[in-house]
Amino acid sequence: MLTALAANLIGAALQHPVIDTQLLQHFLTRLVGLVALTILGAFMCCLVIAGLLFGLYDLLVFYGLLPGVALVIVLAIAMLITGIIVAVTMRRLQQLRDLSLMPKRDMRQQDMTGGIIRAFLDGFTNARPMRGR
Repeated sequence: MLTALAANLIGAALQHPVIDTQLLQHFLTRLVGLVALTILGAFMCCLVIAGLLFGLYDLLVFYGLLPGVALVIVLAIAMLITGIIVAVTMRRLQQLRDLSLMPKRDMRQQDMTGGIIRAFLDGFTNARPMRGR
């Protein structure tokens, strides 16, 4: 029931006829898997960055820097990385906010990926079975 509702909502949003519910379930399952892998990948990247920062600290102390000075250098690098990530995130949020405020007619002209996604979903939902295999 929920899948059918989601299919109707997605179909209405894409100005496309109602999507097959089994196809939508398969699509949503793959989407959830993709989101889970993305979160896991981000977590692993954070662990690698933390390990590299610790290695840098250890290397600076090994080569004779005082632990406090080495800590300040590593914290400055960590703050720089965090600042870059926050700036990119804020920019993406601003782009989403601007997109949500844009009138529909302007959105169609400026959103190139929407046409590509609609074309993909059209081909995906209206795919013909392959013959001879």
